[in-house]
Amino acid sequence: MIIDFVTNHASDENAYFADAEAHGRASPYFSFFARADDGNAAHYFDWKNLENLNYDNPEVQRLMIAASSYWVRRFDVDGFRVDAAWGPRRRAAEFWPRWRAELKRIKPDLLLLAEASARDPYYVRHGFDAAYDWTGNLGEWGMAEGIRRRGAHRAPASGGDCRRHARPQRPDPAVPRQQRYRRALHHPLWTGADASCRGHATDAAGVARPLYRRRGRCGVSAL
Repeated sequence: MIIDFVTNHASDENAYFADAEAHGRASPYFSFFARADDGNAAHYFDWKNLENLNYDNPEVQRLMIAASSYWVRRFDVDGFRVDAAWGPRRRAAEFWPRWRAELKRIKPDLLLLAEASARDPYYVRHGFDAAYDWTGNLGEWGMAEGIRRRGAHRAPASGGDCRRHARPQRPDPAVPRQQRYRRALHHPLWTGADASCRGHATDAAGVARPLYRRRGRCGVSAL
């Protein structure tokens, strides 16, 4: 069983955040959240209801490690898919090695999957076993890049075969295993004009069901 684990942010309805909003700097949780220069909570993109956690606060790091460790000890989960793993990496790059060390001490064969690009060697070198088949652009899947390079700008007819758009690639030993998912919870596999295999990719929502490229065909397998 793979748990989808959110480490980058908390909801603006979170009890800690509500207390910080109500009491300002007097709240013991005010420093749990990343802040802009004006003291307002920080977030990425237009995620106005998802406030970034402050990884410069040692208590935030301790609580996040404790929370993930709980799931391993109490329920013996087999791994974590870490939502927006690129966020803490930007703000506190030293956190992921600490996190991994504690979890692997409890269960050495735990699978740690980063929602981040496997092309960035940071993730395999600092705690993760696998990452997403993204390009250098955040959230853009590698297949979209391949389609652009081959000049295939038109999507196949409904029900068409995506095999010709999914040629195999030789694994790069310098990066973690690259996983492609049918759907990563809150967004589809492809976006924009390069959604060439949309009919094949977005019909199910299993976060633990990666779509592998094997021998030039699309194949679905469970972790």
